[in-house]
Amino acid sequence: MRLPEHIARGVAEGSVTLAFHRWDEVPVSPGDVFETEAGPVRIDSVEPAHSIADADAQSAGYDSPPALALALTGEGALYRVELSPASSDEREPAETH
Repeated sequence: MRLPEHIARGVAEGSVTLAFHRWDEVPVSPGDVFETEAGPVRIDSVEPAHSIADADAQSAGYDSPPALALALTGEGALYRVELSPASSDEREPAETH
């Protein structure tokens, strides 16, 4: 999974706890850890999303749902992904998302 650098920094600082992605097939699972420019990030949960609430957009690092929607790329269903910073020893070196 890839995060824009400003979002990755927000996760590392604790100000960003969500991400939204469009996928045909979900490539991540709860417990997965991946590397970002700001350090390792853990996937805490992944669930389908039918809409984006104002509070969720802000928790994802955006001012509003329309601003977040403009940043979404790809096709497929919308998913809400809960994120948290991970420690370096939680990384799975053989896996790439």
